[in-house]
Amino acid sequence: MVTAARDRLARTLRGDVKSAFSAELAARPDDLSLEIEGLGRIRFPVTPATARKIIGLGQAARFGRGSETLTDPDVRDTWEIPKSLVSVSWNEAVLKEALLTVKEELGLPNGAELTAALHSFLVYESGQFFLPSSGFGEIR
Repeated sequence: MVTAARDRLARTLRGDVKSAFSAELAARPDDLSLEIEGLGRIRFPVTPATARKIIGLGQAARFGRGSETLTDPDVRDTWEIPKSLVSVSWNEAVLKEALLTVKEELGLPNGAELTAALHSFLVYESGQFFLPSSGFGEIR
């Protein structure tokens, strides 16, 4: 097993394997159910009034730099809604297909199994941003 992993790594480093570090997919609003504590089920498209209510539950989003977790609006200017307030559920068939597509686009082995979990809920207002990383936690 170690040899197989070593061989895959060598092929990847040589550029023999096509893979990506990210994947982007779109889903229909009907395939997702979003509920926020205190606001109930969120309908799509989100109205400006609802967006303001959601933002009212948030705080300035944090980011990681090395072993530190920081808040700096010059680096990351967006709102983070506490995950404990957010409940998300997907149309299972759509989610299953999406995870298969992501696995393929990332070049993961056939035996890999992906699951989906909410990491954070961010709301970007017009003009807000997260600066691109120059690699491994360093911010330009």
